[in-house]
Amino acid sequence: MAEPDLDHGLRLVKRIAADWARRVPPWVTFDDLVGAGNLGLTKALNSWNPERVPFPQYAAVIIRWEIQNYLRTGDPPGVDLDSVILATESTSDAEISERRRVETLHELLRATLNEQYQRILRLAFWEDKTVEHIAAELHLTVPMVNRYKQRAISLLRKRLGVE
Repeated sequence: MAEPDLDHGLRLVKRIAADWARRVPPWVTFDDLVGAGNLGLTKALNSWNPERVPFPQYAAVIIRWEIQNYLRTGDPPGVDLDSVILATESTSDAEISERRRVETLHELLRATLNEQYQRILRLAFWEDKTVEHIAAELHLTVPMVNRYKQRAISLLRKRLGVE
């Protein structure tokens, strides 16, 4: 596969940031979203394996994740930005119920697991990434990812009283 095109990557960052800018409160600036996206682009450039996936597809996932990570960790005091983002989308009763379950799950994950365990589970179960992809992205070995994933699941089961 060809080398990644940086200009295309920067346009991809702006497109993804623009998508997010329409769904977040006004205090989250477009420039902040682009900055987080550029960090994702840098990570994608450094960790991309041309034999596995086309660069634009890989970069888009990493860029989105970095923007979402920025939104999760850059919340203004007293504001749950995840809830604000969810509230800006369409809201049928079924969707509200599903969102509440998802929010409860996210709260359980945050309360039970450290960031690395959360990230491994997010990549494995929400983004359907292979163990090999997760290991490459997090700079871990495959056995370490498997151990961390099993430990995270075990901690969640223990927290829920399911053994």
